[in-house]
Amino acid sequence: MAVPTVYAVGTAANATTGACTPGIPAGTVAGSGLILFVESATDPLNTISGYNRIGSGAVVQATGLATNLSAFWKRASDSEAAPSITASLQDHLIARIIGVSGIALNSSPVHVVNTGADNVSSTSASIPGGTTTLADCLIFAAVATGVDTNSTAMASAWTNASLTSVTEQVDNWTLSGNGGGIGVATGGKATAGAYSATTVTLATAATKAMMSFAITATEAVAGIVETPQGVDRGRNLWGGGFGY
Repeated sequence: MAVPTVYAVGTAANATTGACTPGIPAGTVAGSGLILFVESATDPLNTISGYNRIGSGAVVQATGLATNLSAFWKRASDSEAAPSITASLQDHLIARIIGVSGIALNSSPVHVVNTGADNVSSTSASIPGGTTTLADCLIFAAVATGVDTNSTAMASAWTNASLTSVTEQVDNWTLSGNGGGIGVATGGKATAGAYSATTVTLATAATKAMMSFAITATEAVAGIVETPQGVDRGRNLWGGGFGY
């Protein structure tokens, strides 16, 4: 097995009325993992067809500049279309999708979820860590604020010494409605165990909603090798064919 990898990030989208429709990442094929992040004001999201919520609900920050942070996942179909995201009493929505290859093909690739709300308005965020019990996980660390600005440079200096290849994947804020946005970084966790908090610097001070979670890797057993496209029964783990 190997740590799942990000193959592309779709285009960001925002809306004050009507549906928010973030783009599907380039290179998406059937079985690809799609990780969707949505920031809103305090308005609950309506059901997003085909997507499964990560965690028990939105991470709500009601102090200071209000913001809600939500994450979802799904496995892509043969012909994947952009989701239609709406909210009740919609002030604004901003959303983006990260494409991941090599995810587990069991009932859910989501392994660990931890959330937090920071009620102190500052330019630093410490996104909660967690503990994995499985090897080869891709860790996602996300922060949302209600800062009212159009920016793709709000978040910087992502740091987590317990992860490899920490990389910013999403950095999008909007002036729409009351305004707000999301920053997301990923990092690899090859061995099971604890991963520490991920720190990030924000350009504008704010209170924060935060979450981290682990996505598990493709699983393989003798004679069956899972791939992003499905189950391949034509070869074993050592590369030999079975002749059917």
